[in-house]
Amino acid sequence: MLCFIYFVLFLLISPALSQVTDCTKLLTCSDCIIVLKCGWCSTPTQGGCQNVSSSKCSPADFFVPTSEVLEYSEFPIDETNQISLENINIQLRVNEPLSFNVSIKAANDFPLDVYVLMDLSASFKKDLMTVQVLASQLPLTLRNVSSDFLIGFGTYVDKPTLPFTSNSQLNGYECSLPDCDTPFAYHHIVALTNSSDLFNSSVHNAIVSTNVDNPEGTLEAMLQAVVCDNIIGWRDNSRKILLVMTDDTMHTAGDGALAGITKPSDGLCHTEYDPILNRTVYTAALSQDYP
Repeated sequence: MLCFIYFVLFLLISPALSQVTDCTKLLTCSDCIIVLKCGWCSTPTQGGCQNVSSSKCSPADFFVPTSEVLEYSEFPIDETNQISLENINIQLRVNEPLSFNVSIKAANDFPLDVYVLMDLSASFKKDLMTVQVLASQLPLTLRNVSSDFLIGFGTYVDKPTLPFTSNSQLNGYECSLPDCDTPFAYHHIVALTNSSDLFNSSVHNAIVSTNVDNPEGTLEAMLQAVVCDNIIGWRDNSRKILLVMTDDTMHTAGDGALAGITKPSDGLCHTEYDPILNRTVYTAALSQDYP
């Protein structure tokens, strides 16, 4: 099972609250405790928001939340586990920093999986030849990082439907380049392999496609590359790198509504082999929104 872990923290505070100079003007507990210098007094006769440094409220009745670590556990660091943090439960107050320690030790010559995901929209044509030249050097460079590395390859453009691509593009009639592929969302080309020759030849055989708008379907392709463990070939015990090559921005959740695609992305693998196309393709491009 491939596991990607993200620590994302959003603490939103109103600009008006962040500039408060008089705590007593804050009338609710929720507004009061957002401001670091303020605390909420629940004493009936003198309750309300008060300045922490000058409050005469009974300590038992004075609520001043603090940032703290509630639970913390560690894994031992060894050859298969390179990060000490196992579990952490923290309580945070807005604008109050909290520090905790995490030990990381990179194992020597640890197995390495690298999947290259390339934008093949027409605008990337100018970069494609450069990438194809550099592709042969990538496996050589990876050998300096790990003797046990695998490399794979996939390509993407955008949802093959209006308004992201035109009907003439889908029918192969609109392309100013001598060699063009029909628009597609995501094609998985090479599963993780130790064959540098297979990777190099696949990159050199890649041809661009077309779409209408500037943003690409990057997130859709990235999601499939991450969650389709068995298809990509991610190993359980390896360092994993998803290398995305693109020259433009990406569509995000909600953009699919422009094509009448309103069902949210379910975050699952929908990439499978298509015997008619003789390719492994993303099959939910027209039924699910962008991630």
